[in-house]
Amino acid sequence: MEIDNFRVELRKLTKSKNLYNYLLTVLEEVYIDALRQAKKKSGLNSFPQTCP
Repeated sequence: MEIDNFRVELRKLTKSKNLYNYLLTVLEEVYIDALRQAKKKSGLNSFPQTCP
């Protein structure tokens, strides 16, 4: 539930052009960090290597 709420808020925030453009510049780096955490916490290796 908390993740769903976060996604809704993030969707609202990215309607701002400045924030959206910033997101595009950091997306790959953020995804790599999230991928590392997801692998560590889940023990799985079946995640996409690049952000879908």
